[in-house]
Amino acid sequence: MLLEQGHAWRDGRLVEEPAGARDWRFDVAGRTRRGLSVGGSEHLTLPGLSRSLREVGVFLDWFGPATPVAHRLAPLAPWIGRLPGATTRVEQLADLVGRRFAEAPTTQGEARTHVVAEVRDRSGSRVARVRLLGPDPYELTADLLAWGAVRAAEGGVTGAGALGPVQAFGLDELTAGAATAGLRSA
Repeated sequence: MLLEQGHAWRDGRLVEEPAGARDWRFDVAGRTRRGLSVGGSEHLTLPGLSRSLREVGVFLDWFGPATPVAHRLAPLAPWIGRLPGATTRVEQLADLVGRRFAEAPTTQGEARTHVVAEVRDRSGSRVARVRLLGPDPYELTADLLAWGAVRAAEGGVTGAGALGPVQAFGLDELTAGAATAGLRSA
């Protein structure tokens, strides 16, 4: 993914953007973290909820102290990906960085999910912030996918075609489903 062209929602439209092109500082659990931008489904689904939405940013704190280096290298990623052996080297780097996290779900509660969502006005001032806390990311993902599949099989989807989770289930249902998966307001 790091070597592929990504996407983002900027100035009210979908644009191409390499992963890590932007960074963002945010506070989680009493610590300031620094995340790198990645293309996500949020860029495709959130604009449908508000026509006035001008920008969507998705940032992941995967690289820890190496985040500034990864951010500076991000614009080179599409070209680096064309070099012989680059994919192997990037996979080795990802494995090294990935050792910070569990390779599979844990039962010891070591890994937690932290979600921060901020809404800002045109001047960049924050007007709203929501922070969610959840279980191990693997466990949360599995539970959310299972919940959505069961709801869809039961005819609980509103609308047709490619839908985001709010469009498909409604905000109240999605909030309830997320709670059953262990995601809660922090």
